[in-house]
Amino acid sequence: GFVASDFIGVGSDFFGNSLFIHPSHIHIIEAEFSLPLIIKLLPTIFSLLGGSLALVVTNSVSSLTLEQPILRKIYTFLNGKYFFDIIYNNYLIGGALQISYTISKVLDRGIIELIGPFGLTEGSYSTGNFISKLDTGVITTYALYITLGLISILFLL
Repeated sequence: GFVASDFIGVGSDFFGNSLFIHPSHIHIIEAEFSLPLIIKLLPTIFSLLGGSLALVVTNSVSSLTLEQPILRKIYTFLNGKYFFDIIYNNYLIGGALQISYTISKVLDRGIIELIGPFGLTEGSYSTGNFISKLDTGVITTYALYITLGLISILFLL
């Protein structure tokens, strides 16, 4: 802010010639140097006043204040950072975790396992059962299977 304006500011040579100010935009420099000093110091003054007020209020909380139910609730609410952490964790993070768990359960345990390990195992098992049902013990049937296999390989090539 204003405290370091002489070191890093529009009028200082910190940036050297790296910043170009077009002549039609010269009002930016005029705005910095034309404001009264009290207006430039207002953020600093209010910050110091707010910090001092918070320090005085925090140190002067009496037991009388904490004995009254409504004041105790107000003090607890203000002292607990407005409980934003609890609201944030319970509603935003908890909801996001539940959604991500559901997505993980559907995708990882569902689709990927069906296509991947579970699907390959089930496919191998059902193919093995189907092939074992073709076993008749007759040699001519086996010759037919070999011939059909060779013909299908020839058509694929």
